Amino acid sequence: MTILPESQAIVVNEDGPRKRRKIGVAEEWTASLYKTTSSPPYQLVSDPTNKSELEKFIKTLFPTDEITMEPESKRVGNSGGFNLIELLGRMTKLEKQLENSKEEHKRNVEEQQTKIEELQQKLKQETQKFEDRLEENEYNLLMVHANELEWTVGLNDMKTRHKRNEVTHGGDIRFSIRTIAFLKKRGEIRRAGNASIGFKTTYGFSIHELGPVIATAPEEIVELFNLGGTLRKLDIWRKTFAIKSKPWIEGCDQIIDAWLRAGGGSDSCIRNQAKEEYMKISQQMAGCVDDIRRRETSRATMA
Repeated sequence: MTILPESQAIVVNEDGPRKRRKIGVAEEWTASLYKTTSSPPYQLVSDPTNKSELEKFIKTLFPTDEITMEPESKRVGNSGGFNLIELLGRMTKLEKQLENSKEEHKRNVEEQQTKIEELQQKLKQETQKFEDRLEENEYNLLMVHANELEWTVGLNDMKTRHKRNEVTHGGDIRFSIRTIAFLKKRGEIRRAGNASIGFKTTYGFSIHELGPVIATAPEEIVELFNLGGTLRKLDIWRKTFAIKSKPWIEGCDQIIDAWLRAGGGSDSCIRNQAKEEYMKISQQMAGCVDDIRRRETSRATMA
């Protein structure tokens, strides 16, 4: 039994074994009594430490006709006590729900933070790739221009000349898309249309098919597009090279087709296949490229 003078109430809340004889079986009951008083209990009881006086006061405060027994819930008490217990139960339930909500919120925040960090890392990587491409493009343009300046004074180093041919005539699908967009922006519709036809001839697919997906394409796929573009240009430049390049072009297109059918995403299996195909074709091409260089060198020497 607990006396709460602050609330001017007496509360009896006994959780534990409370024996009640019923056909010789011991049962557990919960007793709860609650009632507000006009004055603090210590003013209504001359000696609160006197057990008999306190028991008499409690019997006066809680008449027998106000006490209810609930066999189903094993509870005994008055309506105020029952209401108090139910209120405490609801408060405990709400406290548990609040705790669960806090934990769920914490997990959501951690998940969102992880996603943000992943996006930041991806953005950092993409930014670095973009900067690397800008540096590579600038380097290539400078090398081409240097070779052109050397050519005007009779210097025709085949190594640098081959680099110039590679930059000028090689496949670069991203730069090709930018070029067509540049022509359209300038209002040169006819040239943009011709360039779009050349785009399909070079890469095997129309710009309308590739434009929406190439920006997010994995580097392995982009390299295959560029390689296929280079091979097709070699076909146009030297018909004798077409016999060897045809199966290589088909190998590139086969993987690119699979990538497009998969929705143009970042499927790791297709990326690995693209990388393997690129390495295989590059190695097979090495001998042919050396042969072309030798013929170019021989022709330049004879001239």
